[in-house]
Amino acid sequence: DPQGIKHIETRKQARLASHIKTVLESIFQNCEVEYSRIGDDEIQRRVRIDDVIMSKGCNSAYVHIGAEGDALEKRQAIVWLVRNKGKVKSAMARHMKRHSRLPQIHFVESNFDEWMDQIRLGRKHPELNFPDPFRGIEESMDQQGKVYRKMGVGDPQSPVNPWGYRVR
Repeated sequence: DPQGIKHIETRKQARLASHIKTVLESIFQNCEVEYSRIGDDEIQRRVRIDDVIMSKGCNSAYVHIGAEGDALEKRQAIVWLVRNKGKVKSAMARHMKRHSRLPQIHFVESNFDEWMDQIRLGRKHPELNFPDPFRGIEESMDQQGKVYRKMGVGDPQSPVNPWGYRVR
């Protein structure tokens, strides 16, 4: 989480969280939750699972969800998901028969869309000084720039090194 809570996961928590995430994604993509109204299948396909965080004892899972569409459609998808939580758990139970018990599920609205908008805005307008998580990756992958600096070729605005070129 860029501005959220940092947590340390054990292997068991990570394994169970990954399994729950894949199960939920397949449930929503295949529309396995029972229909109660017209349009439920379209709402199911709109739901996106961003992250699953398990509690310490793996008793509860916090599922960070998002939805595709405008603000109203996102809100409808989240409300539908909260109302049909029991049906989602029943569909999960069909997939997870080998597990002794299902964890308690809490659906949390994800901030992923807001973070992506902030990153896009920060990359488009660097003068705003928004955090850019990809900046370090780009700098570490700049192999050509490293070679040029090693050869002494670089920024024409920088002064010439008075001790000559660095040769290694």
